[in-house]
Amino acid sequence: MAQVVANAIALRERVPQDLPTVHVNGFAVRMLDTDVRAAIDQAKRTRQPHNKARETFVRTMLMALRDRYAEQLDYTPSDDELNEENILPKAFDPRVADAVAAAVAQAARESGVARV
Repeated sequence: MAQVVANAIALRERVPQDLPTVHVNGFAVRMLDTDVRAAIDQAKRTRQPHNKARETFVRTMLMALRDRYAEQLDYTPSDDELNEENILPKAFDPRVADAVAAAVAQAARESGVARV
C-alpha cells in the first residue's frame, strides 16, 4: 500500500508549463522551472512523508523567490538580512512575509502546482 501511495504522489510531482509571477512591493518575481525542480529534489532528499516534505518544498521555493526578488533591489542585502528565518530584507515591513507566502500559495493553486 505504501508503494501505491508513493507512486500516486510521484505522478503529481511535476513542473507546470505556465509558472506564475508573484508581485512583491511593485516587483514582478517570476517562478522558474529550475526553482520548482530544485525544490522538489530538496523535498525528496529529506526522505520525510509527503506532508512533512512539503514544508521543505515551500521553504525552498520561498528562498528562491526571495533571492530573485533581492536581485531586483537597489542595494545588496547583507547575509544577516536574508537567511532561513528572515526571507525579506529588513528595510521592508515584516508583514510582507505573510503577503509573499499568501501570493505564492495563491499562484500555486491557480497554476495547478498545489491542489487544495
